Amino acid sequence: FFSGYIHTMATILCLGAGLVTAPGVRYLGDAGFQVTVASRTVSKAEKIIEGLAGCKAVAVDVLSESDAVKLEELVKTHDLTISLLPWTQHLPIAKLCLKHKKHFCTTSYISDDMQALDEEFKQAGVVCFNECGVDPGMDHMSAVKIIDKVHADGGKVNSFTSYCGGVPFPDHN
Repeated sequence: FFSGYIHTMATILCLGAGLVTAPGVRYLGDAGFQVTVASRTVSKAEKIIEGLAGCKAVAVDVLSESDAVKLEELVKTHDLTISLLPWTQHLPIAKLCLKHKKHFCTTSYISDDMQALDEEFKQAGVVCFNECGVDPGMDHMSAVKIIDKVHADGGKVNSFTSYCGGVPFPDHN
């Protein structure tokens, strides 16, 4: 399903320049995508795209009314917007993606407000993909794989606990 979309996407807008941003941007840049990293602290975005051909950094504050036009133009001119911002900031960006029929993804859990946009994204023919990080995301897929294997082998899962988010430092474990 997604492979058809991926091959047609050339430009990706990544909102946020926090710790989780660099590996994904590097992967996408190395794969030949043109990635724009937008952050209110442009120096962080510049550091992330350093050495990546076809990638650029821009300053934008998604919470600032004075940057609203700039944010909309960025969304409008990219095929996919990835929001690595706090979950509370996703909704207005998702609505901009809908307005311009652009794909949208986040690493956050699906809020009720985001879930309410599901049908609109389907009607617009664009993808809204949430929970595509490590936690939530990969942890859920790993858990389902383990639980499915237990069931396939005739077992029953009585309880399941998953810890995710970091590697413990041995001295503090």
